[in-house]
Amino acid sequence: MGLGSLTGVDIKGERHPFLYTPQSKLWSATTLPWMAFGYNTLISPLAIAMLYNAVANDGVMMKPYLVSAFAKEGQIIKQIEPTKLRTIADSTVIKKLQSLVYGVCNDKHGTGYTLLKDLPFKLCGKTGTALVADGKNGYSSKIYQSAFAGYFPADDPQYTCVVEIVNKPHAAHYYGAAVAGPVFKEIAERLYTLYVRRNNPNHYAGLDSLKKVASDYSFVGKTSSFKTVANTLGWKYQYATKDEDAIWSRFYNNNQPESYLAPLGSVQTGFKKGLNGNKMPDLSGMGLKDALYICEGLGLKVDVKGFGRVSKQSLDAGAPVEKGQVVQLYLGDPPKQST
Repeated sequence: MGLGSLTGVDIKGERHPFLYTPQSKLWSATTLPWMAFGYNTLISPLAIAMLYNAVANDGVMMKPYLVSAFAKEGQIIKQIEPTKLRTIADSTVIKKLQSLVYGVCNDKHGTGYTLLKDLPFKLCGKTGTALVADGKNGYSSKIYQSAFAGYFPADDPQYTCVVEIVNKPHAAHYYGAAVAGPVFKEIAERLYTLYVRRNNPNHYAGLDSLKKVASDYSFVGKTSSFKTVANTLGWKYQYATKDEDAIWSRFYNNNQPESYLAPLGSVQTGFKKGLNGNKMPDLSGMGLKDALYICEGLGLKVDVKGFGRVSKQSLDAGAPVEKGQVVQLYLGDPPKQST
């Protein structure tokens, strides 16, 4: 598999991997068992990514590179082409490996299942947790390295990713699925949304199951953002008011889950061309960032309590406001009424 050699990536400073062989002076009867679960080896994340990439690529390992081309004054003078290094195993072994890393993430007994079960697409990967030596303290510091490596989407691999995190001594959480897994998941979601689905419309079908979940919803934000989301996903929508040029809007489904896409109505008609005005807008359902932007634009001082989206405001919608006036915004669950 070439894991004992340099990857040959086009950047200086690559360190040679540490990998025992039977010819090594430190080879013993326990070396192979320890290597089986990640010890007695030091292999770079790049080399691990190459290995997973080869599994996703039906056994073909490719040489990694950072620069795809050199250009001068807008003209490409040198193109770097992908280079095949080797085939790491026969098709039978590769198919078994693919099924194993798929099971880790998609089988209910897999270590990554709980973390990844709500994704609208499937991915393949493996969690990893290793105790790391801390100089003279050895392993007594209980420093763990958490890892998650894999590729996605499972049915049409486009990206390979490796996340490795070294935890602080005696960390309360250190397993790969708990520490490195969420980082891998966030990266995968972002790449899938920005690139995979954009370039492959067939992956949009994976979101159909989410339509049944959103039976009732209401969001507040910039009209342009809602239009972008709706147009990108092919959702149909209509305007609840005639304020089609309003900057801010409320996006809701009007309890019509079968249509999923909902009317798009204006939050405040005075926001068509800016945030000038002397009336308090309805901020319910709005995120704090947008709510602060609007209130400060009206000259209001904001006192915030709680977390999440705006659930209640001290100044009623439509009430007259003046610059310097204080408004309290409650986020998350609304405050309980005192008796």
